Amino acid sequence: MQPSTAKTANFNSSVIDTQQYVGQMAVVLNAGAKTAGDTGDTTLDVRLMHSAESNGANATNCSLSFAQVTTANSLQTLAYDPRAFTGRYLKAVATIAGTNSPSFPVGMNILGTTKLQ
Repeated sequence: MQPSTAKTANFNSSVIDTQQYVGQMAVVLNAGAKTAGDTGDTTLDVRLMHSAESNGANATNCSLSFAQVTTANSLQTLAYDPRAFTGRYLKAVATIAGTNSPSFPVGMNILGTTKLQ
């Protein structure tokens, strides 16, 4: 969903077509502690959104969010079941907040069983 790289501004992950998967999937966030920005107010928030459009436009919040990342490394996993949502496309939306140019190293993966061809 997101190659490991330093992120300094809000971003969206790649859009994933969940129709190729069977059953529940795992979305993994691997975020390092902030590498820049003030200690007191630098945050990374990531939530999952689903959409009927292949480009992820007009996405709706899935009400699935990772715990906020601040000054500690964070490896988190969320369970996502595409059968519970109307949109077949999944993306993550991240918000970075804080002063003095906050930055976080972030990578995201999706794990699941794909359909056989």
